[in-house]
Amino acid sequence: MVTNHKVKIIAFVGLTGAGKSSATDYLASKGMPRVVFDSFKSTQDNLQNLIDAGQSHIVINSIPTFGDYRALKHAFPGMLTVIALTPNKTVRYKRIKRLLGSIGPLQTHEHFGVGAVMVNADYTIDSSGTTQQLQQKIDDILDQIGVEL
Repeated sequence: MVTNHKVKIIAFVGLTGAGKSSATDYLASKGMPRVVFDSFKSTQDNLQNLIDAGQSHIVINSIPTFGDYRALKHAFPGMLTVIALTPNKTVRYKRIKRLLGSIGPLQTHEHFGVGAVMVNADYTIDSSGTTQQLQQKIDDILDQIGVEL
């Protein structure tokens, strides 16, 4: 367990089509190292390696389960900020269709495990708007938590 309150780990959570990749890409474009969540152990190791290398701001593309969320909170106390992205159903459906071509009806039980992470998020962004609007909302949260890029 690491304790360093100067380190800020930003994690985006949401269902498929919520904008997690766009949000993560935005912070990576501003110089924040990106960790793609694979397994808890590999994610923890990657985060620790970045912290040991002197990185103070890191972005994670997702946290898939509540167990992973709790383990990250425990492993990196005071460092993790979770931002839930919640587009409206119509926007989300259009995004998924654009990404995958064609899809069936959206399943309300989709990604059941991420729902518990989303309700425990530190911040929630309605990600139904434009990419620029999403980026501005992310910048506003970064200002609130004292992250300067």
